[in-house]
Amino acid sequence: MPEIVVEYLALLRALFVPDEKPRVWPHFWRTLLRHRRRPLPPPIVCLVGAKASESTLLERTSAWLVRGNGRAAPRVLVTADPPTGATSADSALTALVGLLDRLRIGLAMDNSGAGPITFPRYRIAAWLVGREFAADVDVTAELEDCVPELLRVARGRPQGAVHDAADAAADKTPWPVQVLVRLWPALQLWLFVSGRAPGLSREARWFMGQRYLSPELSVSFLGFAGRLVQPNRRHEDPEQVAKLLVHAFLEDLRCAYRHRLLRPSSWRRTAYPVVLLQSVEPGGVAGKFLRTVNDIRNDTGMFDPLAVVATMTHAPDNRPVGEIEELFAEPPGRTGAPRGPLAQWRDTIGALRRRHADGAWYLVLSLPDSLVRSVGALPAGPGSLPPLPPFWTRRRQVVALVAVVVLLVAAVPVARSLLPEQAPCESHPGTVIRAGECVGYSADDRLTFGSDQVLTDMQREVFRQNEIAAQRHAASPRRPLVSLIYFAGLTYSTKTNEQYPRAQVEELAGLAMRQRELNRAPQSSEPLLRVVVANGGANMVAAPWVTDNLLRPLVRADPGVLAVVGMDRSSKDTQQVIGRFGELGVPVVPTTLSGDGLEDASPLYLQPVPSNVQQARLIADYVLGARYPAGSAQAGQRRYDKVVVYYPDAPDDLYVRSLAAALEAELRPRPIGFDKLVWAHQAGLNGMDSLCSNGMADTRTVHVFAGRNYDFVPFLKSAVQGCGSADLPTILGDDAVTRVIADPHGLETIPIGLPVRYVTKGAPVVLGGRPCVEGADRIGTLPAGPAYLEFCALLAELSRDNAGYRPAWPADRTGLAYEVAGMVLDAVGRNAGRSARTGGVETIPNRAAVAMEIREQPYAGMTGTLRFSDGRIAHDATLGILRSDNVRDPGQQQRCVLLHGTAIDLGPGDPQSNRCPDVTRADDETWSPPSP
Repeated sequence: MPEIVVEYLALLRALFVPDEKPRVWPHFWRTLLRHRRRPLPPPIVCLVGAKASESTLLERTSAWLVRGNGRAAPRVLVTADPPTGATSADSALTALVGLLDRLRIGLAMDNSGAGPITFPRYRIAAWLVGREFAADVDVTAELEDCVPELLRVARGRPQGAVHDAADAAADKTPWPVQVLVRLWPALQLWLFVSGRAPGLSREARWFMGQRYLSPELSVSFLGFAGRLVQPNRRHEDPEQVAKLLVHAFLEDLRCAYRHRLLRPSSWRRTAYPVVLLQSVEPGGVAGKFLRTVNDIRNDTGMFDPLAVVATMTHAPDNRPVGEIEELFAEPPGRTGAPRGPLAQWRDTIGALRRRHADGAWYLVLSLPDSLVRSVGALPAGPGSLPPLPPFWTRRRQVVALVAVVVLLVAAVPVARSLLPEQAPCESHPGTVIRAGECVGYSADDRLTFGSDQVLTDMQREVFRQNEIAAQRHAASPRRPLVSLIYFAGLTYSTKTNEQYPRAQVEELAGLAMRQRELNRAPQSSEPLLRVVVANGGANMVAAPWVTDNLLRPLVRADPGVLAVVGMDRSSKDTQQVIGRFGELGVPVVPTTLSGDGLEDASPLYLQPVPSNVQQARLIADYVLGARYPAGSAQAGQRRYDKVVVYYPDAPDDLYVRSLAAALEAELRPRPIGFDKLVWAHQAGLNGMDSLCSNGMADTRTVHVFAGRNYDFVPFLKSAVQGCGSADLPTILGDDAVTRVIADPHGLETIPIGLPVRYVTKGAPVVLGGRPCVEGADRIGTLPAGPAYLEFCALLAELSRDNAGYRPAWPADRTGLAYEVAGMVLDAVGRNAGRSARTGGVETIPNRAAVAMEIREQPYAGMTGTLRFSDGRIAHDATLGILRSDNVRDPGQQQRCVLLHGTAIDLGPGDPQSNRCPDVTRADDETWSPPSP
């Protein structure tokens, strides 16, 4: 092994191992007394060289640190972002928070054998810095409302994971205990912010006692917290805010490494956390982080265990650059030679820190080419192993003691009822809390997203099928195990009404049904399906961050992840995510996205539903082709002569923007009156004029709602106020309304007796009605096709096995998710059939090959033929307009008004009419193709 490699590994050992002496029982008291003395923090090692940005030294170093066979130093490798040249203080602060989040995620992973490191103080500080309130509100009062959410952030719990203990204990415990349990949540919140309870308010006490931003100017913790949120933060010094964030980060590390006699786990941390920063520029965010750590150590004089190794193209200051070869001692055979750089740094650090010198904690060393060339020679060995913890703290002894305590506690029913049902968010390796929401990914039932019970139950069903698929694959390796990432917004803001989780329930149900179908298939080469559930947060706002920081490593590590499905909504955030998956070579096959321009984000984007242009054409054809039915006084005449389109002013919403533009482009040239109404905020809908005059509506006008689902109910309530029951306005909703139709809570708010017409992208599925949910072999008087009968049988079985999942009729999203999974797996099967088999194990095709298979051969599904030979949008897929006369009636049949697309699997329809199957056609709706 080259000498330079030996010196480099010795440097690493000196950085991350605080004490090389054996710490076993005979040395217990000496060890205890020695650790009461204040140790010296490790230096910040800066490796400077021309090839620093090209070197893989730190990547190999990270790999060397994990060769501990169960024990390793906490570590994280981050490639620093280049300087952006941004001058905004908020931009610089956001960049710093982003870097600290990446460091926290890496160090919080339970991959060292000593347990994860939690960061409660930093999470609180970052959460506050990320909050923004309106300029005219009382910030302190708003923060008081956010205290429960702030407590969840501090404790690392996901949204919806804090259950109501009072309800859990009701009717199960004596009344004195119930009173205490009901009072405890309020008391816990008060103690958390009061700073008066050492155990329950340690974070608030720390914030009010640290030195940055002068906390003594604030009367209480909430008052100090109010200075960190916008718009109040603009009055504070950005440098002080940055130091507070880094100081909180370092304080959490101090607490994790503080030895406590009564906490054996604290003694198991025998190796300091190592941060490896690659390609650091002094003017970048990583350079600012290093300078801030240096300043905090000088300002506070406090110990922190953070060991940093950074590679740079040039030194952070003008100090001399040392040599790694001369690092530890005098060179052999050179008596009286100068002491090495590490010894010199230890000699001078006391004076430098007293003078608050810039770069006092930097140990600047050259990065020789010989070390860069030898990075492949970092050997496995005891050098990367942390020292053993004291005997009395090792896991077997602690586990035995804990087992006894658990047996005693299990005898107390009250304690059992208060145990949490779900692990904290940040204890799961693929998740993190951002803005109060648990985002990331999960593939097992250790963690589910959201607070809706049916949503979490359906995730558990998917995860149960994952386990069965893994067992089937182990028993039959010829069956490839394929993974799909279901990516959607599964949590919601608690301060808005945008909560429609049942749409995601329906999509997960479709995936679970496809899993069940494959898991029960005979032993063959047919693929098996594993679903990874990923949460992009409310409205997918956190989706780009989740993709970059959590899903990117997953995709690179697991070649079995072949596609991303779901994707929730057409927005700029979703468009960014599609582009980033395209860069990774991962196909994106969404369920219902239709915003125009999404296909431009990635060549691997395949949209199985028609675009908004076709949705606009369907609506225009319906309005111009609608006729009065036979038997009426105006039979055969045109029913409508005017259209009014309603949509919000939302330039960042790709779906709304493109649909509104397409409707105007389709309707203005047609021989029909056209008008539009745009609102800026949802409150504007409350002041909208009623569509009825003297209790009567204009029956010659179609009112087209082209907004989002959360605006639909307020729109309906304003539209029909003052309307009588005889003539109600004709309202036609876009396909976003299916989110309301799928949600029982949304249906309860729709005005009674109002017929609702809406566009759906999976009309043939919905038209199966209640008989399909019950597993019938006929739809009305017509027999359905084999594919649809299999779908209905799986849906009925899933409904029986999951008590909370009781759909009134098969949802379009259920069918679309089922179709999308089937299309991807069909492509995998075709590719595998042409591939060579190695050792009897079926090979998994690469992602690009799957995308090419999908494009080359149409997929004949229940919703029509999905064809991508002419582009990456399935323009031939079915698109329809349905009508629900009483959405609150779970047993009603959805009526078909008009269908566009390929053949339907529910029986014959008249091709010269609206193409609706006879048994589902609305009898009072007559339609004829409009003249071109």
